[in-house]
Amino acid sequence: MEGLKYQLKSISKDKMSLLSFFLPIVMAVLINLLSTGSIIEAVNLRFAVVQNNLPVKIEDCLENYGTVIKCSSNNELNKIVINPADETVGVIYSKENDEIKTILSGDETSNIKESAKYIPLVLDEPAFPFNVTFLPKPNAIMEFRYLLTALVMVTALFIGCTFNIMNIVSEKENGIDYINQILPMSFSKYIFQKTSLGFICSFTVSIITAFICLNMSKNFLGNVMLIALSSFMASIIGLFISRMSENLMLAIVYIKIAMIIFIAIPLVVYLFFSDNNLRLLFNVIPSYTVFDGLMKIMSSNSSSVIMNFIVLILHCVIWIRVYFYIAKKI
Repeated sequence: MEGLKYQLKSISKDKMSLLSFFLPIVMAVLINLLSTGSIIEAVNLRFAVVQNNLPVKIEDCLENYGTVIKCSSNNELNKIVINPADETVGVIYSKENDEIKTILSGDETSNIKESAKYIPLVLDEPAFPFNVTFLPKPNAIMEFRYLLTALVMVTALFIGCTFNIMNIVSEKENGIDYINQILPMSFSKYIFQKTSLGFICSFTVSIITAFICLNMSKNFLGNVMLIALSSFMASIIGLFISRMSENLMLAIVYIKIAMIIFIAIPLVVYLFFSDNNLRLLFNVIPSYTVFDGLMKIMSSNSSSVIMNFIVLILHCVIWIRVYFYIAKKI
């Protein structure tokens, strides 16, 4: 345990490791801000109304607070409100319920949402009852957000291999690796330390990233299990890359190649392979298994994610055994 504490203290001083730690977290924050529309500040309020639906007096009042767009039908108004390019608030009068309704897409900034709540207070006829309706977002927009979120999570999970790679390769360059070989420490204990180092760092950065850009309450246990298995797999990948790397420059090259493969394959499969049977073949790549599991959880298809857990467990068992076999042979 003391050895692991020393390893963690040592890795905290490595600039490459620190950059790797904060990169996915920053990406998650940006995606979260982008998805809620907080990056775009509204210059002025935009209202969409249906012609001859609101009293003229109310339309004139709305024009005092922003731009009023007149639509020919409710469908046209809904399309304008859902459009992610701006933050238009739909305002209609319901004759059946005798109330004014504001319609939002749900991805507006908090300022726009608050403004929508208080629209009746600024109208000349505040006696109308008031109701706020959120329109369902188009599937394409949600799928794009899921895709970005899953790719960031894959990056966070497999970037964990950077930590034990930097640690092992630094020891090689400083000659500490030769000292480790003559110390009274078993090879399995040494591997346990290096794997634990990668796992702890990968799990930490991944769980922070998940709380930022995932709805953890949707399937908390499933998300944590997926992150834990993926973090362990990332630490095993780190063992392989560090064994191939004789110096830090080679290690950085191998890390970049691995990250390109881990991110590119899930993206290519998602975009160009629609056949589910064909997609199953790509589970030989651990990053695709993780990506597929995340997409299932985000799309509320958690029941089928058990297969992803099984595949990841098999990956972990097989590749750690392969590493021990190679290490004893060479």
